[in-house]
Amino acid sequence: RIRVLRAVPVEPPAETLRPRIPDLIVDIDPGAQVRVRLNPAAMPSCRALPVGAGAAGREDLAALGERATRLASAVAARGETLLQIGRHLAAVQRGFFRGESPSLVPLRQREAAVQLSMHPSTLSRAIRDKSLVTGGIVHPLRLFFQVAMPGPEGALSAFDVQQKMRQLVAAEDPCRPLADEVIAAKLQTEGVDIARRTVAKYRKWMRIPPSFARRRRKDA
Repeated sequence: RIRVLRAVPVEPPAETLRPRIPDLIVDIDPGAQVRVRLNPAAMPSCRALPVGAGAAGREDLAALGERATRLASAVAARGETLLQIGRHLAAVQRGFFRGESPSLVPLRQREAAVQLSMHPSTLSRAIRDKSLVTGGIVHPLRLFFQVAMPGPEGALSAFDVQQKMRQLVAAEDPCRPLADEVIAAKLQTEGVDIARRTVAKYRKWMRIPPSFARRRRKDA
């Protein structure tokens, strides 16, 4: 049995993880205005070369030229759609980008699509696996689309509720980690209308282990 074991106990990973390249760059200019631009390192540069005059009689070359033109137009339209969404987020979440507020304004994808005169499915496809960078930090675009939840001082975004959960977990007794139902109860006493299953969902999103696993980690 020993003969079948590998001589090297630890093998290098099959492939190196590549850092995420943000698709949008958010800057704050000297006048405190939020500016959004496409990241040239993430967006492909594509243009169609004109078909030569000698190829006028070549139907295959003409068809390829037409396909290239459509492809270049589609890439340009994709970038323009993404930039349009980014500028809308900059307007809605201005306080967050300026550093004036740690909170995000609740915003549904459907609401944003209506304001941008865009089909919801188009917006959903445009932000899928896309991100932006601001202040040296990369954020997925889906982070800025949050469901509104009732709070003590008005509507809260899911982002704000998750921040409150992080604070509760960070301050918990290492010997008695807070279960999901306890976290939900504590949030409810603060005026946040949230169910235990929602707490469990957010906890998984934030990659926070359940209470029994947190107890084991702290005991170790």
